[in-house]
Amino acid sequence: MLYSKYNSCTFEVGAEKELRVLIDFLDKYPLIGDKFLDYLNFREVFFLYFDRPNLVSESLKTKIEEIRANHNTKRVSTTLPDGYKRVITDYKLLGFIEGDGSFFIQKKGLTPKFEIELTYTQKPLLMDIRAYLMSKLDFKPSSKDVIKIRDLKAKGNSKSTVRLEIVGIDFLHNYFNVYLSKLVFYSRKGEDFKTFCVICNKLFNKAHINNEEVTIWLLKLSEGMNGAKLSTNKHTDKTLTDEVMICSDKETPDSQEE
Repeated sequence: MLYSKYNSCTFEVGAEKELRVLIDFLDKYPLIGDKFLDYLNFREVFFLYFDRPNLVSESLKTKIEEIRANHNTKRVSTTLPDGYKRVITDYKLLGFIEGDGSFFIQKKGLTPKFEIELTYTQKPLLMDIRAYLMSKLDFKPSSKDVIKIRDLKAKGNSKSTVRLEIVGIDFLHNYFNVYLSKLVFYSRKGEDFKTFCVICNKLFNKAHINNEEVTIWLLKLSEGMNGAKLSTNKHTDKTLTDEVMICSDKETPDSQEE
């Protein structure tokens, strides 16, 4: 079922028959993050409930509650099961980026940046993603030079996190963006990426150097990304996405002067 409310929508699978199809699919194509552990919990509870021989017993209820107590945000153990082998593919990675990745521009110095930040227990996943990217991209320097992984201390009641980040304009423009451009985005994250590519192109070609109008235009584009993107922006005037499409195909402020 698909539900929509305000600026969000929810895709929900609840029927037993449909859930069995979903389980068969996820068994064939395992998830690559800690979400895989949540899936195993879900899978176990599903079969405990639907394949039970008798009516729901108190012992079954107790067993299910024990599983729920170590599920999602309540999870204590993050140890992957024996025999689990993480398999990363282009579209598994893209799906992960669409869910947890961020494209943005740091205002200081107009620095483009891509990052994925996860709980610290998922550091092995980010290391595998870094290795996968370097195996796909024809870039000679060490992966540690262009794709950094930083440990971040916990703040307040939050957990410690780890972040994969890419900052270098040469690597972003000539390698990372080219790689992602060959894939098809299925979420609004694709609009962020499109904007990100336009900005990276102008920065790589130094179109903003000594040109205040271009700098202002790039900053304006960057403000339309992520939280302020079209899917959540309440303004009804001309969207930044329209400007990206026009300027990427025809002109930018610097090209108008030539």
